[in-house]
Amino acid sequence: MSIVRTALPLVLLTSVLTGCAGLQKTDWPTCAAVGGVVGAAFFYGAVALEREEYLAKLDREEDLDT
Repeated sequence: MSIVRTALPLVLLTSVLTGCAGLQKTDWPTCAAVGGVVGAAFFYGAVALEREEYLAKLDREEDLDT
């Protein structure tokens, strides 16, 4: 599961960057804006997943202490 969570964003990112490489100079702002939004969404998702995993780990440790 961890490999999929790591590989999928990288595959999507490289496909978007490859698609942007052939665009005209006038299309770069649009491509950059889309890339920024997608990148921010991936970052938010990754942070949310890490937070959930961290909180679950704390709950497990708390259960072991009691």
